[in-house]
Amino acid sequence: MRFPPFDTTPTFTLKDVWLRYQLPLLLMAFASVIIGILIILLLRINRSVRSARNQAQESALQLRTIIETEPECVKMLAPDGTLLQMNQAGLNMIEASSLQQVLGKQVLGIVDTEYQEAFNNLIQQVFTGESGNLTFKITGLKGTPRWLDSHAVPLRDTRGNITALLSVTRDITERKAVEDELKRSNAELEQFAYAISHDMRQPLRMITSYLTLIEKALAEQLDDNTRQYFFFAIDGAKRMDQMILALLDYSRVGRKTEIKTHIASRAAVDEALLFLTPALEASGGTVEVSGDWPELIASRDELSRLLQNLIDNAIKYHEPNQPPQVEIHGSQSGNSFRVEVRDQGIGIAPDQIGRLFNVFSRLQSRSRFEGSGVGLALCRKIVEHHGGTIGVNSVGEGYGSVFWFELPIQPSDFINRENGIV
Repeated sequence: MRFPPFDTTPTFTLKDVWLRYQLPLLLMAFASVIIGILIILLLRINRSVRSARNQAQESALQLRTIIETEPECVKMLAPDGTLLQMNQAGLNMIEASSLQQVLGKQVLGIVDTEYQEAFNNLIQQVFTGESGNLTFKITGLKGTPRWLDSHAVPLRDTRGNITALLSVTRDITERKAVEDELKRSNAELEQFAYAISHDMRQPLRMITSYLTLIEKALAEQLDDNTRQYFFFAIDGAKRMDQMILALLDYSRVGRKTEIKTHIASRAAVDEALLFLTPALEASGGTVEVSGDWPELIASRDELSRLLQNLIDNAIKYHEPNQPPQVEIHGSQSGNSFRVEVRDQGIGIAPDQIGRLFNVFSRLQSRSRFEGSGVGLALCRKIVEHHGGTIGVNSVGEGYGSVFWFELPIQPSDFINRENGIV
């Protein structure tokens, strides 16, 4: 061991330092690298967070702008029906001067009494995870009545929990007024047609009766030409009476028929075929029924009459030397029920199909096939009364026809009434 004073100055080289402090230096260098990487990562994360925040704020601003400028009412409701948010169009619709006036308050108060239960049912429906529609009437905060049509959906958070009801509501007051006026006008026209048709039958019956009496009284004095004149006059009066009866049936659709309820579609087919048994036996034809025949919501007598008319036409319109072969097929797709009545009869020229469903429209002469010309128009009205569509397919004369119609199995108005929603 040496003790100072040293006779020579100690020397240290980098190698000595490296050998002595190798591990601490490596640890410091590694820590510096890690710290540098962390700083870079933090800067990037911070930049990404700021960018995401800016984008979120920009998206929220854009969404808010869209909602605020939306011409329809956009609102959010809590499970108890209190208002969480509403755009300016909605505030104008309910006649609120500001959002603060109605925020956190029940909106049920402005809903007319007869629709309040349906409104509550819609809220409950949405908070169970289903969307819904509701047409209802309100009275604004300043007393203005309005008809509204609302579509509501559940609003969920990132975990899938329902946090609010979100709805878009349109003001349909003007449309409702037009619809009501149209219904009133149609009802008046139907009542007028019914009254005129009913009143016209009495003088026609008198004409037929007295012409028949005169013909009998003068039987020995009439020649063949005169008898033929009497026949034409009486036959014309009888045909007019049949047309009036057809008009009466036409005017009764939707007014003097059974209410819509759950019915078995196959039972309606069997009832129609029962009425047509004499005509089928007289023609020597056959009828085959196949397919699916579900229960549906319909007027029992109207559906039976619809099927009876279509099947009767399929039996009637055939060549004399060819007994009718009729196929009736039912099918279901979703909420739609389709029936096809196929025949091997005289067929229809494609350019004449557009006339078929008009009142008093006949494609065949009366001397060849009897009829009032109202049957298919009646079918169209029955189908439209049930919210469906009707049509016919035919390649041409001599190739038969397929008459078809489609009806909703459960019409939306019936579903709404069952659920308390109108």
